[in-house]
Amino acid sequence: MKIPIVEYPDKVEIDTDLLADKILYLLEHTEEAKHLGENARKRYEERYAQNLFHENMSVFYRSLYE
Repeated sequence: MKIPIVEYPDKVEIDTDLLADKILYLLEHTEEAKHLGENARKRYEERYAQNLFHENMSVFYRSLYE
């Protein structure tokens, strides 16, 4: 699936036409949109839950100290 972001060496741009197409698609396919949202929430909770965030920050700051 093509993403609506175009990366250049010195900047990043959004392909607004492609983004609009994807938004319209999700508005027309609500079950798929719901499924994508549920998966996104699960991924967020797995990666960025508060206790994981604190642990990751601790590891990061310890690595700076070392």
